[in-house]
Amino acid sequence: MASRGDDQRGAGSPAPLEVDISLCMVTLNCWAVLEDCLESLESVEPGVSHEVILVDNASSDGTPELLRRRFPWVRLVENRRNV
Repeated sequence: MASRGDDQRGAGSPAPLEVDISLCMVTLNCWAVLEDCLESLESVEPGVSHEVILVDNASSDGTPELLRRRFPWVRLVENRRNV
């Protein structure tokens, strides 16, 4: 098991076993705002391990596809409807 401080994970790396920060977001058709938010998370201080879990509630604006292409390090949960 990884210990705190050992992980130097950057964007694109799998989530470590332990993280300093877990960010969970729920979205519905808000790609423009979401993109800016995730871009800012790419510059998190080195040495601070983090994970992002995003639950998409059946967005029709292409959010899941854009997310997979632009931010593959985000863990995506896709709902088939807005729950």
